[in-house]
Amino acid sequence: LSQHIIIENSEFSGEVVGAAGLWDTNELIILNSSFQNNSLIIYGGRGHRIEGNSFYHCEVGIEANNVIFSENVIEDGVFILSDGKNITLKQNNLELKFLYLMKITNLTMLDNDIYLESSIFKSKFLEEIFEVGIALFDEGNRIESNKMNGKYFSVFGTKGKECPTGDFDFSNYSVVGLIGCSNLQIENVSLIAFFGSNLSGVGVRGVNVSGHAVIRNSKNMVIQDSIFRDLGISEAENFTISVNKISSFYFSGKKSIIRNNLIIESEPDSSSIRGDENELYNNTFNYTYLTLGGRKNKFDNSIINSRSLLITGELNKFRENLFNCSEIDIFGSNNSFSENVFKGECWGVSDDDFTNNYWSNQNSTGFSDTCSDLNEDGICDQPFRVKGEIVDPTPLSKYYFLTTRKS
Repeated sequence: LSQHIIIENSEFSGEVVGAAGLWDTNELIILNSSFQNNSLIIYGGRGHRIEGNSFYHCEVGIEANNVIFSENVIEDGVFILSDGKNITLKQNNLELKFLYLMKITNLTMLDNDIYLESSIFKSKFLEEIFEVGIALFDEGNRIESNKMNGKYFSVFGTKGKECPTGDFDFSNYSVVGLIGCSNLQIENVSLIAFFGSNLSGVGVRGVNVSGHAVIRNSKNMVIQDSIFRDLGISEAENFTISVNKISSFYFSGKKSIIRNNLIIESEPDSSSIRGDENELYNNTFNYTYLTLGGRKNKFDNSIINSRSLLITGELNKFRENLFNCSEIDIFGSNNSFSENVFKGECWGVSDDDFTNNYWSNQNSTGFSDTCSDLNEDGICDQPFRVKGEIVDPTPLSKYYFLTTRKS
């Protein structure tokens, strides 16, 4: 075990620095030196100080404790920091192909200027091949006043720990990926793609994603005031999705709220919303093919314009919706429909409850448009046969909208 090694005002080029005494070293000090086309690898030990150095086309790898890495310049390089504690990164200028921070406890990261560029390369330090810039954070970290930009940026959490990236500016990134992060906010940025997995407490607001956005196996998320060309969410729990404009939307999850969204296809396509115990209200769907399904969901006060609507599942409640559909297929059981307006023919209706619905068609000449309502109480004088033995005993008449001041 070496102690108190000082390297100062030196130049290194074309070889791996690390094989010559930098393994398991305590109090390694490297000052004002230059490295070119090589790798600086510090493995083990503690009390290291690397300050005022320049690295060109280098891979810098550090796995140690009590490290200060400050006022360094890395150009066209790789920076890997792993399995350490009490680490300070301060006032560095890093132009990187790859950033890897993993299993770091008590990381202080202040006033760094970092540029990340996507690149496929093989790491000498990790002996693996990577394709994008990745940052992994653990617990007890302080992240402040860092300027970051580039093409690709991914944030990985470890063991469900919080990703403290609130002071990172994502505005210059075209692709953002988040895995295992919590309590992170992404606001007012334009992206080509967004990927998320195993997230908790993440907020997305004012984001415009022109390509694919995919979120999997996550919970307690808020997605608001954003624009998505293609948004796919699966295995979600306790999401709030509100006031967004979405061109292609797929959702499966539970105990989530989807409200006040405008979901309009840009070309003939299909959309699907499935899950359990979700609440959907005040949404507008303009879709060629739309599927609504699951169990114990509430669908309220929405406008659904679709050539073909498929409703599946059980124990769902549909109330005060406008179903402006050429064809409506209902293959469920014990679902309830009340105070809805149907402007299309229902097919495949099974064991469901229909009460107080308005039955029309595309020409507004349907049963409720023309039924007899002698006392003008808003209820037709005769029941309406939905399909087979399924009957709405109290269908609404045109007077219903007058007596309740609805339109």
